Amino acid sequence: MSCAQYLALAYAGMGTGTIPWAILTINLGSIWFIMRSWQWVPLQNYRLIIPSTLVLPLIVLVVHANAPYVYQWSHTFLHADLIYALIENPTAPEEWQLAGLGTGYPWFGHLQRVLLGQVLDQSPINAYLWINPAMAFGFGVLSILVVRSVGGGPVAMLLAPILAALSTNPIGVLGRAISSSLWNGAERYHHFIGDARYDATGLKFLFLNTNQLGLILMLAMLLTILRSATNSSPKTAIPLWILFLVGIGLVYPLYLPAAATFLGAAGIMWVLDQTQTMKSRLKNVSLLYASVLLGTACTYFLVTAQTSDRVAGAGIELHVPGQIWRHGVAAATGLLIPVAAWVFALMNRGIMPREQLTFLTLAAFAAGSMAVLLHVPNFRNEYKYVMVASLCGLPFVALWSEYLWRKSKRPWALGALLLLIVAGGFATAYPRTRMYEPPFQVAFSGEDQRLTDAEGLGDALAVIRDRTEPGTPTLVAATPLHITPFTRRPVYILYDDDTYLTGLGMKTGYLLQDVKGFDPALLTSRQNRLDAFFNSEVSQDREQAYSLIRSELGEPFTVLSDNVHQPALLSWMDSRGAELLHAGQRYSVWYLE
Repeated sequence: MSCAQYLALAYAGMGTGTIPWAILTINLGSIWFIMRSWQWVPLQNYRLIIPSTLVLPLIVLVVHANAPYVYQWSHTFLHADLIYALIENPTAPEEWQLAGLGTGYPWFGHLQRVLLGQVLDQSPINAYLWINPAMAFGFGVLSILVVRSVGGGPVAMLLAPILAALSTNPIGVLGRAISSSLWNGAERYHHFIGDARYDATGLKFLFLNTNQLGLILMLAMLLTILRSATNSSPKTAIPLWILFLVGIGLVYPLYLPAAATFLGAAGIMWVLDQTQTMKSRLKNVSLLYASVLLGTACTYFLVTAQTSDRVAGAGIELHVPGQIWRHGVAAATGLLIPVAAWVFALMNRGIMPREQLTFLTLAAFAAGSMAVLLHVPNFRNEYKYVMVASLCGLPFVALWSEYLWRKSKRPWALGALLLLIVAGGFATAYPRTRMYEPPFQVAFSGEDQRLTDAEGLGDALAVIRDRTEPGTPTLVAATPLHITPFTRRPVYILYDDDTYLTGLGMKTGYLLQDVKGFDPALLTSRQNRLDAFFNSEVSQDREQAYSLIRSELGEPFTVLSDNVHQPALLSWMDSRGAELLHAGQRYSVWYLE
């Protein structure tokens, strides 16, 4: 909701520096209303439950505190680009890796990062170190409420945050560790014991992206559907569900099919509700499914409108038969604990209401089937549906654990198993503290960060940031890292399409063409012009490249040159009368009108 408010106020013309405080003021009334209407429970009955919500935030904090290079993990710079672009233009952000064009990546969820970063007065790369533990806490609270909604007692609720965060694919975690220590070639067969990217759902909170917000929205949607099973008039929840559907589609489009299947399963749950007449049930289900179609269509229109000029997209297709069985084995391994707990629930049907059992079974089966049958070509992101299925299995696992606790003559054994799960999650997370060791350091100052290095690149980037107007494009050749988070200015194009730039986490050509869907002809054209501008030995070719670039951008731009590898460019700049903004030993910055 705060993302929608941010966008609405930006469209109304309010400045980005004022919007966060306006949103806080607007929502003060809502906060007061929620506090008044919330059904508070005696704290003494749940004094052991609340600390369990701190397990995941503490793991995140400890890992981040011991990771000197956390700022460049995974796709951190990619998301920082989007956040900075939204600060400059929250209604139509520019693609900072391809100046002059609209962004080719879903950006609605990044408005939350913009809002919180401005409130904290910190850069995106620094602010997420505090935002993510807070989101992990919220994830834990929601997991407790989900388990409570199906009749879970204190023990089940105590375990809920830990199980939601760390119970996915423990067999895979142990199997990879043991097999790798015993056999050097074991890595070739690790795909049979699950995808390492879902080894623990909670580890997604270590990174800067919008997946965490998508998981929280999915868990919140799950909670409202489970609560509707005991509602005498469940159709009153439909408007809220459609908001969830549209919100998930905008924040994390990959989860939209799973959210739609949640509502499809809710309709089947209503059909089985014997407390209402068949006519009433069919009427409610028809209204629900019509609303789902409308919400999906609206989301599809909003998403495609943002990327109408793309020639390719993330896309979803069916797996080939040879891949289906492999992914089936991997998903079954990853979901072994939820499946075992589901079998227990079937054998003890009085453990939760039939409607809730039916819904959770259908929703988990649908999400698991998507992980097996569907293929998301770019980065094989179908693995994320396993995490959704795991969330659906959370109530089964928590209730099964509580049953074992009560029936066991050795309850300490379950406690030891719980500690083992926590230790396994920490052991999986902690090695990430030394994932990368780059030859540079970063200093943070407010919403900016500065690069510090021996060759003077940081000084050159600071000049671009401080002495040019926001939105001024930069032409840059090969650099050891992605520069835009340090300049807060877009680049004409990423220089080498076959390079892994620090902080992007993938090859630059793959990112722009396959992930973001830009026309390969456009990318090749820009690459050729950039190469001719920086490296051509023929002055006429450089002049022609400059004219084409200037015509394409339609505005002045800066040039970051390497004095060692591009000496001919320096004399050409002098002949053009370019303004020299910075002259370093290795790097120079020029401004071309």
